[in-house]
Amino acid sequence: MVGSATRAIACPARSEGAPAASSRPDFGYPSLIEPLAPPPLPAAVADAPEPVARAILVASVPLEVRALFRKLPRALRLDAELPADPAAIPLAARQLLKLATLQERVVLGALAVHDGPAAIVLSSPTGSVRLEAEQLGGAIEAIVPAALLALHDAAALLDVAQRFASEAARLSALHALTRLMLRGADLDRALYVLLTGVTSGHALGFNRAALFLRDEAGARYVGDKAIGPYDAAEAHRIWEALEVAEKSFEQLLDDYTRADVDTHLQRAVEGLELVASDAGDDEIAIAERVTGPVLFRRERPTCVGLRALGVSGEFVLQVIKPHGRVLGLLLCDDRFSGASIEQDRLAALATFVEQIGLVWQNFSLLDRVEKLARFDGLTSVLNRRAIEANLAEAQARAIGAERPLSLLLLDVDHFKSINDERGHAAGDEVLRQLGGVLRSSVRGADHVGRFGGDEFVVVLPDAREEVAAAVARRIGDAAAAAGISVSLGVASWPAPVAEVDTLLAAADAALYRAKRDGRSCGRLASGAQVEFGQRSESQSMTKR
Repeated sequence: MVGSATRAIACPARSEGAPAASSRPDFGYPSLIEPLAPPPLPAAVADAPEPVARAILVASVPLEVRALFRKLPRALRLDAELPADPAAIPLAARQLLKLATLQERVVLGALAVHDGPAAIVLSSPTGSVRLEAEQLGGAIEAIVPAALLALHDAAALLDVAQRFASEAARLSALHALTRLMLRGADLDRALYVLLTGVTSGHALGFNRAALFLRDEAGARYVGDKAIGPYDAAEAHRIWEALEVAEKSFEQLLDDYTRADVDTHLQRAVEGLELVASDAGDDEIAIAERVTGPVLFRRERPTCVGLRALGVSGEFVLQVIKPHGRVLGLLLCDDRFSGASIEQDRLAALATFVEQIGLVWQNFSLLDRVEKLARFDGLTSVLNRRAIEANLAEAQARAIGAERPLSLLLLDVDHFKSINDERGHAAGDEVLRQLGGVLRSSVRGADHVGRFGGDEFVVVLPDAREEVAAAVARRIGDAAAAAGISVSLGVASWPAPVAEVDTLLAAADAALYRAKRDGRSCGRLASGAQVEFGQRSESQSMTKR
């Protein structure tokens, strides 16, 4: 028979004539599961009888009571007399003792176990309160306030109330900012929410905050955004303006996203590199080893980049790494006010940055999914569906704004021979290289897409025929320099193509003519030829 301390796995009885147990296959299942060893008792109750100590440890303390004790100006001493029978210990007594094991501003003094009723004595430097068994029979939420009132003067309790009020206001502001962040649709605005929350007087209230993005290739952090004054004069001017304007978070965000703020600090931060060194006291290296914010107190930081921003005294660094993936680094300080950076503010900063980090990661994942949905995996240009949608939008805008529009259609000469003679891997490499050539040869407003196989499309908004011809020549020359022979067809609206909906068909017809001309050249819908190579522009467009 198995005792209650262990759990048995029931097995069916062996029937008459069945093989002995030892001859059955061993599937690795134990017949008995040994119980896990109980965790060691905390030092605070290690000397108490084990049943009494366990009764204390299983007591759940309400979060608001734990928070209240955590805010006390100094720890209280707790002395206890407990009955030997755990069932006779009032819940409130066990909860108060549990606070001592949690080190929630309660230090356990003497703990005696006897045959009498429970009693708790709470002591502070100014007095003590004895709680008898009858009082301990009530709810801890009612017992604690009366005890604390008797142990603290009015000034101490007012300080506790102010700290609660400050924390509540801060959490409310950060909650509002988080809602704004989640309502947004782009990462840039979410990152401004982060900096607004860090610097706003209604939230964390740091004087300055700067965000650096992680550059994995260079193992460094590169400055991206910053909010706050650059020097003391700016600090007073900005703070006075904000107090007078009483702007909401939404208004502050609108200002930042419109760049309607002083950008001196932004200019100093943008592009600034922070690199961890091998020095044992390097701030960046220390921040990378820690999860959460790190408070530094240094008149002269080891990191050269931090010194360039005038960082000194107290400052905070936190690496933003949701699920272990490093995305960036946050710097914040109180350079001008000289306010002390207390632990409550650090805890709120850690929570806020953690939320921002998760949103940042989600935006990164959405961006990756969007790219997978819109971009060709081999060439990194738009896929057919995306480029067709882009062309339709460009045609509608061209008609509405009465602006010109051009289209390039091109393919790789003798691409089938490349696949047949050198293999499909070689063909894929040609397409991959051509995708890079196209992306680097077009204008900033142009869009490149792969139609399928070796056929590519380039949409050129606001481009008349002569502009499109120059882009076609640039593509052809770059492809030739990469060892790739291409043929191009170019069509432009409103001239020579009269109907914008026929641009693709006109470009296709021009491409066919380029193929007939011997390949490795381009044709315009107007009939002009575009030759690739070192010939001058006047020579490279000829009328046939």
